[in-house]
Amino acid sequence: MAPKLSCELIYSRPSSPDITSPQCELPTRRRRYRKRKQTKSCEFLPTPTAFATTNCNFDEDKIHAKINMALNLRLQTDELKILKDLVDIEMEQNEGLGNQLHNIVKKACNEKEVEKYNTFVKDSDKVINLLLSVSQRLSRVENEIKKLPCDAEKEELVSLCRKRRRLSGQYNDAKDLKENHDRRQRTVSEILTSCLTSKQYANFELYMKMKSALIAEQRELEEQCRRGEKQIENLRDSLPEELQIKLDKMLDE
Repeated sequence: MAPKLSCELIYSRPSSPDITSPQCELPTRRRRYRKRKQTKSCEFLPTPTAFATTNCNFDEDKIHAKINMALNLRLQTDELKILKDLVDIEMEQNEGLGNQLHNIVKKACNEKEVEKYNTFVKDSDKVINLLLSVSQRLSRVENEIKKLPCDAEKEELVSLCRKRRRLSGQYNDAKDLKENHDRRQRTVSEILTSCLTSKQYANFELYMKMKSALIAEQRELEEQCRRGEKQIENLRDSLPEELQIKLDKMLDE
């Protein structure tokens, strides 16, 4: 089935306070990254005659639209990858703050308190990534179910519904883990407020907030890139073979 001619790969930073869509202001570096590259804008895209095919079964206007869409999607995925690289840098910087806090906690707290702190921080990445991973997989299955045509095979619908039930259970389990982790954070916070200065504790809160926000944003950018590449692949596969080769060359430029 040929893909619909709509370009839906639009990234907007999450604004909900939920862990899967954390609310956090864009760092300065990415607030400045607003201007899109124009080197492959629509006005420079090839005309329909550039993709003329000897096969009369293909509509040249539709072919041209698909080519344009594929190139625009490549532009967007390239920009998303740049944003992801910036997020990766910010994650490294945030972990630098985490290392400083580790040294401060090690000096200010007793051995048992330090162990609780280290275990909590280490588990944070696992809990957040698990919740986001299951949430994304559940969302994909739900989208697949919504897109099923009316004449779809019953077995396909049953299989997807079964997968959705399984993932829904895993998602609820992941939420329970997150709630338990939040309770542990309250315990760790009580320890730190008695050991650290107000400024040091504020840095801990910032570190944990940015850790969650950056992991969520990294996963969202990865998901958007995956969707973009899949759309490009679908558009490419809908073209005649001779034009697939031409499109491949343009996408690699």
